[in-house]
Amino acid sequence: MIKVKKAICTFLCMLLLCGSVSLFAFAEESDCSLTLVYRGDGNSFEGLEISIYRVGDRSDTEGFALAEGYDYPINVSGITTQDEWRNAATTLYSYIVADGKAPTATQTTNSNGEAVFENLQEGLYLVLTVQAQTDSTVYTFENVFVSLPSADSDGNSIKDVVAQPKSGSQAVEPQERQLKVVKQWQDNGNADKRPDSVTVELYKDGALQSTQTLSSQNNWSYSWTDVDDGGVWTAVERDVPESYSVTVGGDGAVITVTNTYVSPTPPPATGDTYNLWLYILLALFSGCGMIIFAVYKGRATA
Repeated sequence: MIKVKKAICTFLCMLLLCGSVSLFAFAEESDCSLTLVYRGDGNSFEGLEISIYRVGDRSDTEGFALAEGYDYPINVSGITTQDEWRNAATTLYSYIVADGKAPTATQTTNSNGEAVFENLQEGLYLVLTVQAQTDSTVYTFENVFVSLPSADSDGNSIKDVVAQPKSGSQAVEPQERQLKVVKQWQDNGNADKRPDSVTVELYKDGALQSTQTLSSQNNWSYSWTDVDDGGVWTAVERDVPESYSVTVGGDGAVITVTNTYVSPTPPPATGDTYNLWLYILLALFSGCGMIIFAVYKGRATA
């Protein structure tokens, strides 16, 4: 019976070890908070509806990868400049509003112009653009990515993050303006991979206004006139060519839709590709076998 007890103890230890591994592997932190500030020219904008989307998971090698449900041909890994982050945010915003994605959370700004989100899971969040208006001015707060947790200037992790999206302003009086969407290619010597044409959808404040085909026949561009009332225009490219990623950028009057050639991913290296739970199951079966063997042997020698 001593051998049986030893076998049982060994099996219990294995269970605890497996439980610990699975706990660390699959537990999700949900104790972050995000405070977004909406102020400008001495005004605190109360009553704005602010939506945030958890769009990215942390990657061990490249910072972030798009989360489940956001499988768009958009690159959010290896980004190093503010312009790249800004364009990635604009691109993802375009697809989110076009596809009517539901936000992770929504809050309304208080009298201090602050929207407070609590009990958030770690990851990369996209804050959508929003507008506020006074008697004479329209303020547009841009899309912005926020990482939870973030880091301070000393590199310390911060789980309670405060951010103020960048804003621009313009007079309320609307005027007509010319707008343009332009297709750009970054082929890296692979121009033969381009399609003959691409289709882009043009949205104003999230509502579809027009669908256009861009090709060499129209110089990969399309122009139109609109009232400059502070509305946010963006573009969505459908059916992005194979082996290309897409980025939407521009200065408001000109929207650039850039396709960048992505080198094919090399096949994974040979080796052990079993997942963690297979090892856990094998350990459990091994433990059961140890107990059965020990009990049988104990009876045989009794």
